[in-house]
Amino acid sequence: SDVYKRQKEKITKLELTVGKDFTSSSKKGLTGLQNLGNTCFMNSGLQCLSNTKPLTEFFLKDKFITDLNLNNPLGTYGALAGAYAELLKEMWFGSDQYVTPYRFKRVLGKFAHQFYGYAQQDSQEFLSYLLDGLHEDLNRVQKKPFIEYKDSDEKPDKELSKESWQYHLMRNNSIIVELFHGQFKSRVDCPDCKYISITFDPFNMLSLPIPDFEKITFFLYFVYADQKKTPNKITFNLPDNNKAGQLKELLSQQLELQANTIRFVLMKDHKIIDFPEDDWTIRQLHQHQGILFSFEMPEPNERYNNDKMEEEKQKLGIQLLISQDPAKSFESKKNISYTRLFQVDTNWTLDETHIYVYGKIRHHLNTALTKQAKLTKDNVNLEIDLNDNSYERLEKEYQQLFACAKDEEIYKLMQQTSQKEDQSCLLYTSDAADDLLCVDLGGRRIIKKKK
Repeated sequence: SDVYKRQKEKITKLELTVGKDFTSSSKKGLTGLQNLGNTCFMNSGLQCLSNTKPLTEFFLKDKFITDLNLNNPLGTYGALAGAYAELLKEMWFGSDQYVTPYRFKRVLGKFAHQFYGYAQQDSQEFLSYLLDGLHEDLNRVQKKPFIEYKDSDEKPDKELSKESWQYHLMRNNSIIVELFHGQFKSRVDCPDCKYISITFDPFNMLSLPIPDFEKITFFLYFVYADQKKTPNKITFNLPDNNKAGQLKELLSQQLELQANTIRFVLMKDHKIIDFPEDDWTIRQLHQHQGILFSFEMPEPNERYNNDKMEEEKQKLGIQLLISQDPAKSFESKKNISYTRLFQVDTNWTLDETHIYVYGKIRHHLNTALTKQAKLTKDNVNLEIDLNDNSYERLEKEYQQLFACAKDEEIYKLMQQTSQKEDQSCLLYTSDAADDLLCVDLGGRRIIKKKK
């Protein structure tokens, strides 16, 4: 038949091998390409294109022969497509560790003089030419019609895009168009006549700039939920455009924690001054006046208010300050350690919250109490049992703690003026715990005195 005759003519003229298939020793694309001088620019592009599966299958199964356009003056009369097909068959059907792309390089230099010789060239420029050359060699349109493009005339983008694509297909129809071509939307506004022109132009490659970034070396302090664990100082070296959310993921992998349990804060003079969000960049964190801390903040799983429905429960971040002078706890000179951050349930009672916070700092209390005589009053002893974390034990210790307090004012909650979600209040005891605590309880000011 005529079709068979044309196929045979193409195979003969281009010296194509047909009917090849995989064998047990075939490398299936895991084949290197030998450099011919400084042709790494060409080899890297060929390897990328070789691993574009739909296109490679199109050549390996000899489907391209039907589409070969030997009369297209805009192409290479099928020579480039033929040489590329033969090279792919060597890389995928062959058994050699590497192949030498002599034939392909010779055809390339013959039709594209900029690639003649063995000097280094631009890989993107090479790929752009190769895709254009393959397209024209495989263009199913034998005679391209003249098309007069019309103005957009305020047509909807969808309609205008479809119309422009149909015009494009009238002159360009190949496997390359199907796999690689797309459209750019271009808009031009005339400042004088206010006319707006919108066009949709075809492309086969997008040029993306390499991001310009610097790496920043910085450190943060990580504070575990378990207060018996020593906080870590961790150093990172990351691109300045990375996000805080990415830093959380790195931390979670390094420390084997859930990323959603990690909370960043920035501190100055032992106090929290900002709460970075996940979209903050590393540069923003590094340039901030505060020191970066990260807290492990799992959801509270104590026994309080278990009868509450889950949807009724709301979580609240609380801050814990450690101060020498409770009356001036928010003055930087009086705070003697960094602020702690916890998460509580807003359905808890005031006493439950106090006991929860006490449970979080009792380890530090125990350390302080072992350095000095036990606090006693009316023969009541305070003994901290770190091996017993039950609510009943915490409640008992907490009651003993305040029964032992020598100061007349037992504790106070003091509101700190703040519009942030995480507001702060102060809970402290004077002598009994080295004046320790701070919690957020919805902005209430509460003072309790010894009866």
